[in-house]
Amino acid sequence: MKKYLLALIVLAVAIPSVRYIIKAREPADFSELIQSSSFYDLTDIFIENKSRKWPHIGWGQESESMAKYYEQAAILFLHKAGAAEIPDWEDDLPNADLVKKLALYQSWRELLMESGGCTNLILADSFDRLSLAILAHNLLLPNAKMEELTPLSKSICSKRIEAKYILKPLVDELKYFQLNMLDPGNLDTSLKVMENSLIPKSNLISMRYDTFATQCIREHDEIILLHRLLRSDQMRVSLIPGYIEFRKRGGTDADAASREETGFNKVMGDTLPNFTYPLLHQETYSTYEVYDFIQDFRDPIHPYPDGPFYLLDAFEDLASPLYRGHFNQNKMIIHSNGG
Repeated sequence: MKKYLLALIVLAVAIPSVRYIIKAREPADFSELIQSSSFYDLTDIFIENKSRKWPHIGWGQESESMAKYYEQAAILFLHKAGAAEIPDWEDDLPNADLVKKLALYQSWRELLMESGGCTNLILADSFDRLSLAILAHNLLLPNAKMEELTPLSKSICSKRIEAKYILKPLVDELKYFQLNMLDPGNLDTSLKVMENSLIPKSNLISMRYDTFATQCIREHDEIILLHRLLRSDQMRVSLIPGYIEFRKRGGTDADAASREETGFNKVMGDTLPNFTYPLLHQETYSTYEVYDFIQDFRDPIHPYPDGPFYLLDAFEDLASPLYRGHFNQNKMIIHSNGG
C-alpha cells in the first residue's frame, strides 16, 4: 500500500514536470520545423493535411525565450513564403493559376487569424497583402480580362477581416480593456474606435508609407499593426473596387495619368462616395487614388520607389541572407529603410 501511495506521489510530481518540458520544447520544435521545411512543405503540413496545429504567436508569451523562438520562426516563415511565391509574378498568370494562388494565400490568412496573437495577425495581414497585390497587378496588365477578374475581385474584396480577430489580441496581450466593450461583429465601428484610441499618439496615420512587417513583429508596436490593417482594408474597400468601377465606366489608365479631375468625376458619376475610406482620412475618391494605384501595382516586383503598399513590405529584412541572395538575384528593389 505504501509503495502504491509513493508511486502516486511520484506521478503527481512528475506529470506537471513532463508537461512543462514538453511545453517549453514546443517553440524550439516549431522553429526547427520552419527552418527545415520549404514554404510548400509547410503548406502541406498546416493547410492541406492539417497534420500539425499552427501555434498561437502573440506578444504575451510565457517567457522571453519562448517568444524569441516564435518570432524568429515567424519572420523566417515570411521570408520563405516571399522567396517561393513572388518570383512567379514576373510571368502573366492564367486565370486558373491566379485563382489557385489567391486560394492559397487566403487559406494561410484564415489559419493565421484563427490561431490568435498579434504576431499571427501580422502574418495573416501579409498573406492578405499578397492576395490584394497579385489581384491588383493582374487587373493592371495590358491584356487583363476584366470580365473574369471582376467577380474574382469582388469575392476577395468581400472578405474583410473580422473585428474579433483584431480586438482579442489587443485586449488579451496589450491590455486595451476599453476595447472589450466593442461589438466584435461590427468592423467599421471597432476600427474607428481603435483608430481614435491608439493612433492619435503618433502621426503615423498621416504617413503615406507603410512600416515593415518584421519591424512590427520585433517591436510589438500596436500602432504599426493597426496602420497596416487599415491600409489592407483600404485596398479592399476603396482602391480595388474603385479601379474596377473606373474601368467599367470607360476610364483608361491614360485618363488617370492626366490627373484631370473634371473628366474623372464625369466618368465616375454618382459612384464616387462609394469608394472613400474615411478611416485613413481619404474623404474623397479622385484621379489621384487611381493614378497611385496604377503606379504601385503595375509592376509590384520592381515597385514604384515610394509606394505606400508595395508588395515586398511583407517579406523584407536586409539582414536575411535568404532575402538578400534570392531577391538580389532576381534584381528586385530593396528599400534601404527596411525592418
